[in-house]
Amino acid sequence: MLDIDARLNQEPVFVNIDNGQMISFQCKNKEMSDYLSRAFSRNNATRVGELGIGTNISVDNPIYENSHLNERCPGVHIGFGQHNQDIETAGYFCDIHIDLIARGGLIWIDDQPNPI
Repeated sequence: MLDIDARLNQEPVFVNIDNGQMISFQCKNKEMSDYLSRAFSRNNATRVGELGIGTNISVDNPIYENSHLNERCPGVHIGFGQHNQDIETAGYFCDIHIDLIARGGLIWIDDQPNPI
C-alpha cells in the first residue's frame, strides 16, 4: 500500500521503455523515487502489463490516495508488473502493479515520427 501522495502533478515520473520493459525511470521526488526503486526491484515489476486510456471526463482531478479512480482521468496510463491475466496467458506473475498515469499525453511508437 502506498502511504505517500500518489499524485505526480508537481514532480512527474519519466520512464524509458524498450521491448515491453521499463529500462529506467527518473523522479525528482525522493520519497516517490525511493518507493519506485523498491517496487521496480521486484521480479517482473518492470514489465509493461497494461496500456490504458482513461475516458471518464467526470474524474477531473486525481486524488491523494492510491485509487482506481485516478486511472479513469482522461489520459494515458501504463501499468507495470501484474497484468490481471491468467499466468498461462501472460506468461509471468508479479506481486505488484504500478500505474503511472498522465493527464492527456502523447505516445511515440517505435520509429514513427508522429505521436498518437
